[in-house]
Amino acid sequence: MGLTFFLVWAIFMGSTPRVVEASPIPALERSPVESILRQSAVDALFQDRDGFLWIGSREGLVRWDGSNARYWYSVPFDDTSLPRNMVLRIDQDSEGHIWVVTRAFIHGTSEVSRLITPELERFAHYTPEDPDLAMDASGQPWLVNDEGVHRYQRDDDRFVLWIHLPRYRPAVPTSAAAVFDTQGALWILSRNTLDRCDVDTRSCESLAVEVAPLPLIQLLADSGRVRLPVKQGVVCAADSPLRLEPCDDLGDLQLAAQVTASAQDAAGARWLATPAGVWQVTPSGARQIPIHHGSGSANNDIFVLLGDRAGGMWAGTPWGLWSWDPHRHPFDLLTIDESSSEDATVGHRLAPILSLHEDDAGTLWVGTVGDGLYARSSTGAWRHFSEELWTPNDFASLVWSIASHKGDLWIGASEGLVRLGASGQAQWMAVPTTSAGKGIPGIRKVLTKDGKLWILTYRNGILRFDHDRFEMIYDEPGQGVEDLAVDDAGHLWLGTGEDGLRHIDPATGKARAFRCSPADPRSLSGCGIVSLLVDSTGALWVGTTRGLDRLADDDEHFEHVLGPRDLPSSAVLAILEGPRRLWLSTNRGLVSIEKDIARRSIGAKPPPHAVTVWDQQDGVGNLEFNRGAALSSRDGRLLFGGDRGITRFAPLEIERSTYRPPIRLDGLTLITRHGAHWLEPVPGEPIEIAPDVTSITFELATIDFTSPPGNRFALRLVGIDPEWIDLGTRRSATYAGVPPGRYTLLARVSNADGVWNDESLEVPLSVLPPFHRTPLFRAIVSLAGIGFLIALGIMVSRRRYQRQLDRLRTEHQRDEDRRRISRDLHDELGAGLTQIVLLSEKESRQPSSDPATQQRVADSARRLIDAVREIIWSIDPEHDRLDHLLARLRAATADMLEAAELRAELEFPQQPPETVVSPQLRRNLSLILREAVHNAIRHAQATYIRVTCEHDETEIRIVIADDGQGFDIDHVTRGNGLRNLRARARAINGAITIDSGPGEGTRVRVALPI
Repeated sequence: MGLTFFLVWAIFMGSTPRVVEASPIPALERSPVESILRQSAVDALFQDRDGFLWIGSREGLVRWDGSNARYWYSVPFDDTSLPRNMVLRIDQDSEGHIWVVTRAFIHGTSEVSRLITPELERFAHYTPEDPDLAMDASGQPWLVNDEGVHRYQRDDDRFVLWIHLPRYRPAVPTSAAAVFDTQGALWILSRNTLDRCDVDTRSCESLAVEVAPLPLIQLLADSGRVRLPVKQGVVCAADSPLRLEPCDDLGDLQLAAQVTASAQDAAGARWLATPAGVWQVTPSGARQIPIHHGSGSANNDIFVLLGDRAGGMWAGTPWGLWSWDPHRHPFDLLTIDESSSEDATVGHRLAPILSLHEDDAGTLWVGTVGDGLYARSSTGAWRHFSEELWTPNDFASLVWSIASHKGDLWIGASEGLVRLGASGQAQWMAVPTTSAGKGIPGIRKVLTKDGKLWILTYRNGILRFDHDRFEMIYDEPGQGVEDLAVDDAGHLWLGTGEDGLRHIDPATGKARAFRCSPADPRSLSGCGIVSLLVDSTGALWVGTTRGLDRLADDDEHFEHVLGPRDLPSSAVLAILEGPRRLWLSTNRGLVSIEKDIARRSIGAKPPPHAVTVWDQQDGVGNLEFNRGAALSSRDGRLLFGGDRGITRFAPLEIERSTYRPPIRLDGLTLITRHGAHWLEPVPGEPIEIAPDVTSITFELATIDFTSPPGNRFALRLVGIDPEWIDLGTRRSATYAGVPPGRYTLLARVSNADGVWNDESLEVPLSVLPPFHRTPLFRAIVSLAGIGFLIALGIMVSRRRYQRQLDRLRTEHQRDEDRRRISRDLHDELGAGLTQIVLLSEKESRQPSSDPATQQRVADSARRLIDAVREIIWSIDPEHDRLDHLLARLRAATADMLEAAELRAELEFPQQPPETVVSPQLRRNLSLILREAVHNAIRHAQATYIRVTCEHDETEIRIVIADDGQGFDIDHVTRGNGLRNLRARARAINGAITIDSGPGEGTRVRVALPI
């Protein structure tokens, strides 16, 4: 085996690999994502199927989507939290669960756990102990430890021993000692053995290996090959027969150090990390990748490499997280660096840059605010020009413009014009003034065109220098001129600070004025002209204080290309032309617009992807730029001067990203009368909104690691929005008062370069109605309405029937009263009158003065009078009240008992209620009481009679008790008296009970309903 390794190392030995350079060269830089970690060391990286980046640190697990992070870590006494904080391995199974291998510390024992989806709130912990995790192509988890290979049983949620490997000893320590290849074979690396196992047949082949005791030994799997690190490089494992061989996909790359990590990027290039550096291997060769450590550690130890789906590369190290983004735009900030100065007087200056120029020798000339003129040679050395150009008394505070003309350098400053010869001799030029004599001719712009030098003064017009003399071309510029441009016809365009634009024909001296007018939409967008550019096609572009304009084809009007809402700040300070775009500097970054789109979209708002804002998040060193400080260099780069230096970049290296970020619904904020609460949707399931929700805010998210702040979102709630709503860079949209119903939420996202993902988010949404608006409630209300109508009809019919019945009852009662009165008159008056008539006839036939007869006539008359009174009282409506009735009964009973000279006791209510009683009740009750008392007086031979009366809301109860001789109820001869009592009681729905016995007296109980 030693010979095998010797041959392998011999193939890969060497310290200087053959490198094929390409442009641009990738570089690993410290990732800003590191700032979100609880600890800098990164041992594991993984990108799940949804695109999230999972980061395993030594202080827990982190999920990152480019903008937001979510954390998991070990919590004491919580068996559902992450078991250990040091995360060594992350993977995902076929059901979307996240599996992690954790360890308490570097040399401790490890444990595997599963983060359960979709909630991602709870970890499930598993045995065996100290395992390594491997995931096969189907998403089936496997564990390997000193017992052997363990297979996960989903039904039982546990691991079972599948293949016994007694010789396995883990490499110390390891985060990936077991991997599956593309053929489904499981490769296992221990201290001195490499095993290839067929999990279907449960068999393994072994190969003896010698692994150096390095801090990290792991099997590497990328591009479908299983790679084994060796002392100087990496070898690939092969089977049939089981062996180690050179990796044929690495070309003739030779490495001088062991490979600690490997990965494949989206373009198919292979990345290998060693302590001696990182290498990228493509079919055309290999190149070393720079690692920009910045102020951090310069150690190159990389534990893990990960290529994301957007084409980027991530590197986890003990010292932090590094990354490379192929779409990251290569902006460079150039400052005056004293360490590269050939002039000892040059200091590290931060004076704002006011002008830029490149001469024929490639020297970059830089004019500043308050610090004079600097020159940077092609070698990068700086030189400061001060005494060569002006004395201390004539110090130039503002260097506005620089130009080359016939071998000399012309410098326009606030104090005048300086001519710097090739020998380094400076000469102040006497610039002629206008007849108005406006003082020192501050030079705002110098430029060359077609061999002529044009000079724009601040207050003294436009001059042309030719044949060593100045010529006044235009002497009425007004106050506050800003820029000058010369078109292909040799005509001049002059921009003023407050009075618009002038077009000047130098041959005739004639000028045309173009001003802004709110009444004319085709005039200039602003009266303040800041910058001018005549592009390669001859088109004139005008930067105003309110946007970007272009002179229309009729040479009379202006088309508005970009307005204040399209720019980060309104004023366009400088304009440069790139290969495919126009580049603008502003007070808040750079702006690029595609030239074809700019010409096509005249008069209309350009599409979002045509206009891109570049700021510090994109690597732009300056945030605020200065007017006129712009340069197109000979090597194709563009330079813009600002408050912190010179932003320099190559436009051809700035390409639009083709990555199409995914879109997802992060959650909903629901507002009810009880407050706000968060609803996290379950993927694939519709969302139901409760009836009491008054406001819904949809929170959108995407996974984009390139430039998350530049993502644009669009949303449409089908059923509410007739068209898509462009949210810009906002990630949320709020809807208030959404009526009940079924809707579909559609959303989509673009990357920072305006490339939209064609696959939009589609989420069914139901807003539940309140109960009073549900079909069930409507059915209930309908049935209730029908029932109400039926009940109303029945009630109306019953009322009609009741009225008819009441009328019949009234008529019947009236008839009954008539019959009763007739009967009473017949019984009482008729009998009494008949007796009086008979006694009177007898007295007339046999006249005598018999006192008994006369007394009988008188008694009959008196009884007749009482009967008439009784009848009249019973039908009198004034006596319909219960209190009157009881008072009448008590008085009548007392009179009867007093006349019979019997001891008596009467108990009647003292204050009976004024309840209305019917005439029939009054009449029958009076007769029943009188009959019962009369029977006790005449037949009972009683010496004492007690009458009691009680009542409640429903009935009257009267008891007549005597101490007479009594009688046997069962053998009594039924006369008319008892029969009459019962008949009268039944007539008014009452009842009479009689209790009596020989020698025991008699007790009559009467109960009558009121």
